[in-house]
Amino acid sequence: MTKILLVLCGIPASGKTTLANLISKHLALYNFELVSTDEWRDEKYYAEFMPEKEHEVRKNALKKTEELLRAGRNVLHDDTNYYTSMRHELLELANQYQCRFGIIHVATPFETAVTWNAQRQSPLPELVIERIAKRFDNPGSKYSWDEPIKTIDMSRNEVTRELEELQEELSKLSHASKEEAKTTISESEKRDQITRKVMADFLRENKEYRGMQSVLDIRHQVLEIANNQNLTLIETEQLLRDLLEDKVAAS
Repeated sequence: MTKILLVLCGIPASGKTTLANLISKHLALYNFELVSTDEWRDEKYYAEFMPEKEHEVRKNALKKTEELLRAGRNVLHDDTNYYTSMRHELLELANQYQCRFGIIHVATPFETAVTWNAQRQSPLPELVIERIAKRFDNPGSKYSWDEPIKTIDMSRNEVTRELEELQEELSKLSHASKEEAKTTISESEKRDQITRKVMADFLRENKEYRGMQSVLDIRHQVLEIANNQNLTLIETEQLLRDLLEDKVAAS
């Protein structure tokens, strides 16, 4: 049977990991290997939460996902995956390893997620949930490959029915398209990817700026300029590096 890469997306504390565990239990015939970004987060991580650490967490999760796909396993990828570009990275992996690909949108309301987060032993800063919610690219809003095979609100008591419907959807999943993997990512999404990498590298080398909002905002300012002026990727990267260097020089 052709292998599957199943991708969860949704804001923090929306019930993604709970759903992932339910899928693993109730759809045991697929024998999904769960890749959860929480594997690289501990209590200290949340207690000293810094957004720039997320790049390394995601990098580790992608690496593990690829290793499992290479080994011929079905994979369930549990992360926020809030940008289209993040989901596209996973589509590319599915295409590379010739497996079927599907997205599940965990669409629990923001207010519910905030309540559930507050009940956690190690809650995220509420501002983090708010920021991700504001930046969340609804799956399927731009591309057909990004259309979710299922949208689930974990605050509703319909999970059993949803899992039954999901099993039917999984049986109809198609292979990731080579053409979609190559062509559907937009220039703005490429700029998003490259600026996230530049910012992560900068903060790794300049630890004193971690968590400083004025520094994090520079990336968003650059993205706005780059998208409005249609800058090339090289121009976008250079602009961000120049502004970050100016920030250091002015400090």
